[in-house]
Amino acid sequence: TVLISLLKKVGCETTDLGLIKDNFEHTKKKLNKNLSSFDLIITSGGVSKSRIDHIGSFFSISGKVNFWQLALKPGRPFAFGKLNNTPFIGLPGNPVAAVITFLMLVVNYLKKLSGIKETEIIERLIPSNFVMKKKAGRTEWLRGSVKVIKNNYLLEKFHTSGSGIISSISNTDGIIEINEDIKYIKKGTLLKFYRYEDILS
Repeated sequence: TVLISLLKKVGCETTDLGLIKDNFEHTKKKLNKNLSSFDLIITSGGVSKSRIDHIGSFFSISGKVNFWQLALKPGRPFAFGKLNNTPFIGLPGNPVAAVITFLMLVVNYLKKLSGIKETEIIERLIPSNFVMKKKAGRTEWLRGSVKVIKNNYLLEKFHTSGSGIISSISNTDGIIEINEDIKYIKKGTLLKFYRYEDILS
């Protein structure tokens, strides 16, 4: 899968536990069986507030959940905690949201777990070449690219902001971050931009 490829790219040894059925007892059995073998458990899906999402329920009952759900788009259903002494990260089930939150929230954590002290990601401030409205009170991460237009470097966002198009990652250069307090973007607004290459290096 994409996540396993990304984990290997940042130097992690991975084991794929396969699909975990949306059943509390099955979740408990599968995760407890493998717990002692790993330095970190990462799941995708099953951590929303829905009654049928049992991974989140299992960790809230059997472990310690430090936080659950963030003011992000995409990536609101994101969980972090521990089961015994093993850290746990629950990514969203949507493939694009899972990849984006992995890049923006998990990669730095993995580097620190590996003993790398300097983990700062290069942040570039580049003017926007698009207009957009957004809700205040949440951070938004858009897939985007840097374009040279009339000898100026400008940010273009992917043509749709939906979180369900995995090709939006392969067809862009990185992630545009829009802070929670911003409600409107006009052309020329300076925005933070993180290249995929810089995040994974």
